[in-house]
Amino acid sequence: MRRSELLKEVNDYVSKAVSRLERKRYAHESAYVDAFLGRLDGKINFGNKNGVIDLQSTVVADRGPGAAEHKFGADFALVFKSNCEALKINKAIIAQAKNGILEQLSTSEKTRLTTQCRKMAEVTQHYFVLEAPTENYVIPTVRLGTFQDRQWSSAQIPFGEYLVDYIISCTHGDRRGDFIDAVGDSKLSTLKVNTTNLTFEPDPPDDNYYFRPEF
Repeated sequence: MRRSELLKEVNDYVSKAVSRLERKRYAHESAYVDAFLGRLDGKINFGNKNGVIDLQSTVVADRGPGAAEHKFGADFALVFKSNCEALKINKAIIAQAKNGILEQLSTSEKTRLTTQCRKMAEVTQHYFVLEAPTENYVIPTVRLGTFQDRQWSSAQIPFGEYLVDYIISCTHGDRRGDFIDAVGDSKLSTLKVNTTNLTFEPDPPDDNYYFRPEF
């Protein structure tokens, strides 16, 4: 399927998922992430033999004394599996979540995030920071991790766009088997993104389309 077709369906799905997420009900970012992942659970069926995206969320209600965050510096993880007959791909990404825009964090919270990103970068090049919106019914944005300086990028990517342009198109994600196993064994809340017979085709070049390169 063309990128634009995939993106429309995925954006519609994510918009529906956040349509009942009132921020006042989730004061802490980890509570918001758990609610967001839970709302994403389900399938996007493209019909006419165009494939399926199956999203499965596992929310860890009792994380213990920060064991997984202490090890990975992460709040949650994404695990991707492609079941395309021509090419099978497995990969995992870890992520940290923060309330609001990162540039507006307090000095102490920025320092804490820097430490968390350094921890994530110690175990993988593929991580991101999720900006949990402070307003109701808004789609979260993704800030890709910058492995070179163990920080985060300045570009804000809507979550649906991140799923299409980075996860499904396979430009972001750690494919090492031992890392995928470690994430699976961790006590991190997880969103599994499984695709079956789904193909990704970039849109024809035009003045309005810009495909972001891998970081």
